[in-house]
Amino acid sequence: MPSLQDNVAEGPVGSRYDDSAGPMGYLPDDDYESEADSYSDTGSSSSYASEHIALLSSFFYKPFSDEVHHMAALKQRCENQLGRLTSPDGTQELKALIDEVLVTPAAYINEVRALLRFLIAASSQHMSRSSSASFDGLLQLVDECNVVEVACTAAVVYEDLNREEPQIMAEVVQLALQLYMVLIQKQGRVNTELDLDWVAQSVENVVARLSRSRSSRSNPPVVVADLLHIQMFLKRIKRSLAIRDKAAEVVGDADDMDMDNITRLRLTMPTRDLTAIDYPGKMSRFGRRHDNDYVDVGQIEIMPTLGEIMADRSPYLPLIDHDTWHEDGVQGLAERHFRLMRQDIMQPIIRMIKCALNVEGVKREMFDDYRLYEGCHVTGVSLRYEHVSVLVRR
Repeated sequence: MPSLQDNVAEGPVGSRYDDSAGPMGYLPDDDYESEADSYSDTGSSSSYASEHIALLSSFFYKPFSDEVHHMAALKQRCENQLGRLTSPDGTQELKALIDEVLVTPAAYINEVRALLRFLIAASSQHMSRSSSASFDGLLQLVDECNVVEVACTAAVVYEDLNREEPQIMAEVVQLALQLYMVLIQKQGRVNTELDLDWVAQSVENVVARLSRSRSSRSNPPVVVADLLHIQMFLKRIKRSLAIRDKAAEVVGDADDMDMDNITRLRLTMPTRDLTAIDYPGKMSRFGRRHDNDYVDVGQIEIMPTLGEIMADRSPYLPLIDHDTWHEDGVQGLAERHFRLMRQDIMQPIIRMIKCALNVEGVKREMFDDYRLYEGCHVTGVSLRYEHVSVLVRR
């Protein structure tokens, strides 16, 4: 069986040496089979046989579609690969990779990214009991080898050497923190020693550099959004660790069966995917919604702007889940109340104006003349195709 080093030297599927993988590193079933057959037919000593695909092939990454057959295929691949990863040979290959990353972190950034993608995808699958036990054993190995810290180090070093590609650093750090959350939830005690303050400072330095750079406009909004999401991941991790430490102080051991049920539930409950939330302003992966969409509520105009009225995307509204909040403390509380109150007051006005502007056959210029009456009380509204009549009295 070819070793991991042979696979890395030749270039695993989806690595930096291969252009056949999709933009997110996922190969469909047909491409996977054809790749395996082509390698096995060559007969070269460095080729891959179909049963010996590289350890870190990126086809493990979750596909775009959530259709049943795609998810079932991913589940089966995860179960098949878990057996190999937890075997003595697979364990040695994983440890060999980590040793190489520690020596030259930036050289193996794509292999580290593929490994993190697989671990995150596998953690989201409801696998069989035996496969779940294998995955728990793999997580224990990942924890012992300190994969999370190794991945963050590789990402920071790579970004420092390749500043034109900040999106790779953002993705790897975000995946590493997601894996750290999985470890916190599934492991009784976490051996991984991750300097959260160092990670936060590294991310802040990249954000500041992108903000000062003249070419920052060329960076897609998703990069800045991912970096800001990382900061929220750090807050979530610190909060989870604080809960676990507090529980350990009270009951003596976080795994004690006498632990309070609510505390146990909070430690094990699934976390919401922050990337699925469309945050305000520059924190959104799709860019700002309109000219009145800001992260700082102090910059938001009370009255809706024309861009806000005509915007197609829904406004950002904070959720009850505190893990999704991008602002903590009293300032965050005021920010959330402001957004919700403004939405309750202004949304009916925005909806009515937008409907009026979208009437077919009516020139938009006729609505440009706005008049404000003070001290008036509306007693009736009459809507006709030709015009809108409002009866007011003082």
